[in-house]
Amino acid sequence: RIQITKNRDGEYAILFSPPSYVNPGNSIDPAFLQKNNTEIQVELKSLPPGRYQIKTFHMDQEGWGVFNRWESAGFPDFMDPDVVQYLELAVIPELKVEEVDIGDTYHIRESITFNGVILKLMKPI
Repeated sequence: RIQITKNRDGEYAILFSPPSYVNPGNSIDPAFLQKNNTEIQVELKSLPPGRYQIKTFHMDQEGWGVFNRWESAGFPDFMDPDVVQYLELAVIPELKVEEVDIGDTYHIRESITFNGVILKLMKPI
């Protein structure tokens, strides 16, 4: 799935996420989750030309970090807001920041694992 939004400040948020998630604790080899990536290609058109700062957050790119943290915490209830907050803070995303000159179009190519989520924040500078 791909979701794209633009806020009032002109910043674009592009979210790449899998259509479903896999619990690696259910007899799935972690190596399978790491190697079975999906290649995503997107072309954004009609962007205002200029220089953009692009922040890319790769969250849970190894495919099972959230489940490892949940398991190490003793499988607590997801309905507990403290559990959700712990998991959000425990799984630290990989961050890449770059500045790119963009013309009328911008090509994005990403590789995403089963449980990975990628967020790109693009703003003109």
